[in-house]
Amino acid sequence: MPAAPIQLDRDVARRFLVLRHLLAPPRSLGPEPESVLRVVERLGSLQFDPLEIAGRNHDLVLLARIAGYHREWTDHWLYEDRRLYETYNKGLSIVPTAELPWFRITWDRNHERLHAAGEAFDTHAPLVEELLTRIREGGPLLPRDVGPRQAIDWYWRPTNQVRALLEALAEAGVLGLSRRDGNRRVYDLVERLFPQELLDRVIPIRDRFRHKLLSRYRAHGLLGVRGSAELWLGSSPQLTIGLEDGLPLGAAGRKVLQAELVAEGRLVPVEIEGLRGLRYLPAEALPHLE
Repeated sequence: MPAAPIQLDRDVARRFLVLRHLLAPPRSLGPEPESVLRVVERLGSLQFDPLEIAGRNHDLVLLARIAGYHREWTDHWLYEDRRLYETYNKGLSIVPTAELPWFRITWDRNHERLHAAGEAFDTHAPLVEELLTRIREGGPLLPRDVGPRQAIDWYWRPTNQVRALLEALAEAGVLGLSRRDGNRRVYDLVERLFPQELLDRVIPIRDRFRHKLLSRYRAHGLLGVRGSAELWLGSSPQLTIGLEDGLPLGAAGRKVLQAELVAEGRLVPVEIEGLRGLRYLPAEALPHLE
């Protein structure tokens, strides 16, 4: 039998959330690069956005939690030490590199999709091989280093063929980001960027989806089972070749995974005074609730 839900009043729930999110007191983490790792460890996943309007999204999140924060600290962990890396979780996100075997489900799904469609890797096979050869022999590559080629249909509009194919190879886990020059991506082979033992480690598909779903609850703190489609993007099986592992597709698969996490005690049900429906607390956060 699942444990009875923990009963919380609204004031306790509010206090828990600001403590869980390292916002009480503000900028309580020390002025050092390691504080970036502490934030990512606590939240599990940090949405990344290289566009800078009032600041890059991830820098603003970290600035609210770390005294004397410098953006170079995050770039160091992403592109030099590589304890963190960019991947797609809900949107483009920063996650711990140690969790790559779980988060690479996105790479694998994209690899299957791009091969099945035949449009990226087959139709443009000569240029794909040219790009990979340039990187193998010459090292990290900026799209502009290749020179412009014809435009092809891409996600949002016709796009330079070189840029589109480099993005496709990165989405499929063939390439990764060596660094960013401003908003410009510099690509390299993933085997040069990450330890081979992480790349070789195979995690069951079901466990990968469970990990991604759990990351949403870790990042939020008191999340229910509903919300916008964007909130759950990528956390449940879709119609992808050979990757369902016996799970129903879409929201039904997510419901199965969520029930498994509750049954194992990794998610703890919570009732909040005056709110309809259960919320779920990651078990690792129970000490903060205490």
